[in-house]
Amino acid sequence: MADDAFGLKSPNNPKAYTPPAGLEAVHREGNTWAIQGDRTENTSHIEVNQWNYMIALWRGLTFVEGVDLSDLNSGDPMLLKEIVVRSIDAVGGPYLTGAAAAASTATTKAGEAADSADIAVGAAGTATTKAGEAAGSAGTAAGAAGTATTKAAEALASANAAGTARAAAESARDATLAAFDEFDDTYLGAFAVAPTTDNDGDPLQPGALYFDTVAESMKLWTGSAWVAAYVSAEGVPLLANNGSDYNTAVFRANIGLNNVNNTSDADKPVSTAQAAALAGKASSGHSHSAATSAAPGFMAAEDKAKLDAIEDYGAADVGDGDDDETPLAPTEAALMAAAKKWGAPSYALILDRKASGASGGTFTAGAWQKRDLNHIRHDPGGIVSGLLSGEFTLIPGKYEIALFAPAYRVNNHQIRLYDVTNGVMVEGEGSSEFVTNGAAGSSTKSNAFVHVDISEATTYRVEHRCEVSNSSIGFGLSTGFGGWEVYTQVHIEKMG
Repeated sequence: MADDAFGLKSPNNPKAYTPPAGLEAVHREGNTWAIQGDRTENTSHIEVNQWNYMIALWRGLTFVEGVDLSDLNSGDPMLLKEIVVRSIDAVGGPYLTGAAAAASTATTKAGEAADSADIAVGAAGTATTKAGEAAGSAGTAAGAAGTATTKAAEALASANAAGTARAAAESARDATLAAFDEFDDTYLGAFAVAPTTDNDGDPLQPGALYFDTVAESMKLWTGSAWVAAYVSAEGVPLLANNGSDYNTAVFRANIGLNNVNNTSDADKPVSTAQAAALAGKASSGHSHSAATSAAPGFMAAEDKAKLDAIEDYGAADVGDGDDDETPLAPTEAALMAAAKKWGAPSYALILDRKASGASGGTFTAGAWQKRDLNHIRHDPGGIVSGLLSGEFTLIPGKYEIALFAPAYRVNNHQIRLYDVTNGVMVEGEGSSEFVTNGAAGSSTKSNAFVHVDISEATTYRVEHRCEVSNSSIGFGLSTGFGGWEVYTQVHIEKMG
């Protein structure tokens, strides 16, 4: 393009090589600027600053880095369009993949602007005869050039968005590659010879796997050796149908019981040697007489007197009721019934005990509160099978249970026994008690006595309810005497 880029060649527009004030940013060495306006006949006068402003707008497009305008002709009517197209290519070229649609739109708008600019250039060429028309066309060209600048900015924004999307895609790609690399270092692939490093050449990590193509099995690296990752069940004698599908002798041998014979006693063979050994264990000529309590030396006289004083039980207890008093093998029911007469019942004591100086805890009004139970003081018969989180479990049987729980300055209060297993209250509410919550308040204890008959292990807890809440000391006030502080107590007797 001519060195005098956009300088208007007209005898009525003398030129200057120094840029007007404020337009230095778009000046290039060798470019010219108008130094006076123009008027033709009675048309409107174009001021010199208007000429130079138009020149500055067009010339600014040529300052885009990388735009080659050397082959353009300043007299070409498509000049402005070509400059806009080349400028957009230079700015948005690296991002056209992500911003193709926006760039296409910008190019179209730039073309429209160029068409309008072409009209302005043509009108300016005839400024000597139609200066008024040129002035109007120049204004139109300036507006179109502004539109082109806006569209170029939109294209750049789209290109930036495309760049952001590309960065996100690259980040996702890197994460995928990292995950694949981690998997690739865990499952190494299929090999005929056990690998000694992972697929990156790094030392093997415990848990690494590979498929042994020779043994046709998966191998696992333990940190020191390759071992089979899975155990095959092939050949293992499984207990299908309780083992009835297997030959008895073979199955017994497979599990190491080859010398065990599970036939009935009547069918078990006894060898000659075994029979001889058994025969020598006792003399067939030796006999014993049945002893009775009256026989001399059978027992001490005082023991016999105690035995004679024992109550004579009927058939319902241990015998058949005949005069000969021949004892029968007692049934379980008879033994259980007689047990009540033969000795004291099983007994257990469960407590809420705390360190010296520790109060019973906060008593909150309005609902049943679970009392603490944390210590089994006495249970020689093992009737309490568990104590956890304030709840105790009893083995099957019949029980008489007594409950005692104190309260301090809470007004009305009452306890009860709750069946946790079945989700119901045990019949037999505790005593209704009152202790004022005033400054001169004291402590009272609610008591409950209940009976339970259970056929399976059952879990219980002690619950307490009050009228007025009392923080920290509502469940009992400590003494601080140095021993254990005892609050809730559960006394249990197993009656059968």
